[in-house]
Amino acid sequence: MKTRLIHTGIAVGLISLMTFLFIKTNAVKSDTHNRFSQHLHHLIELDATMDRDVLESRYGLLTTYDSLTSEADELRFLEHELKDVPLFLAPDERDRIDRSLNDFSELQEQKQQLIEQFKSRNAILNNSLRYFPLAASDILKQVDGQERKQLEPVDDLLRETLTFYLLNDAELEPSITKKIEALNRFDKKDSSLVGKTDLQILISHARTILKLKPQVDDTVKQIAAIPTSSTVEELIRFYDSSYDRSLEGAESYRLLLYVLSVILLAYIGFIFIKLKKATTELNV
Repeated sequence: MKTRLIHTGIAVGLISLMTFLFIKTNAVKSDTHNRFSQHLHHLIELDATMDRDVLESRYGLLTTYDSLTSEADELRFLEHELKDVPLFLAPDERDRIDRSLNDFSELQEQKQQLIEQFKSRNAILNNSLRYFPLAASDILKQVDGQERKQLEPVDDLLRETLTFYLLNDAELEPSITKKIEALNRFDKKDSSLVGKTDLQILISHARTILKLKPQVDDTVKQIAAIPTSSTVEELIRFYDSSYDRSLEGAESYRLLLYVLSVILLAYIGFIFIKLKKATTELNV
């Protein structure tokens, strides 16, 4: 009776251990891994696309900010999906991934604030760039001859301001400021040649370009400098190495399960032989 209990206990123990190993062997879910990995790679692609769209918007290749808005929404969706870190990873690995994702979210929030700032300033800057040459043309159309000579600063202001915008030549700023002051003085002395409102519109656009061009460029640089991409790249490398370790662990459990299966079969064979021998002895 005692021997039977020992054999039963050994068999139950082996079966329980094999069940545990079987669960561990199948813990790494390929569909869970594929989904999480795809989300991470999509995250970095989307972040790069957003940086590209900011540059294209800056130089007029995109005329609306719709793509930036939709990309921001998709990024938030991905961040939410990535909160479900695969359970087959070790607890400390999941904690590190959570921290990295939180770091990315904070960086992305900073980037979104800068993008909103960029969108607002860039829209105003583009509006002034569009109407500034038209305002200058309207003024010069109203005069000719000697009167036009008095308004030469308008031509100079137009040329220097657009050169400043295209070449980002900071050395032109003092000269542009002087042209603006000269036109302001002219406007106060004699506004009979052109409408006072026309000159003030021209001056307002020139000041806007002079002020916002450096600010917009600086904002674009700040957006590009935020290390969102490098944060995700590092996270992808860490996740891939963690996944590889999980696979190696599953393979180790699988090998151990195979060994225990052989041992269990051998043990069952041993018990069967003993039972057969005992039966034979009883019959004799």
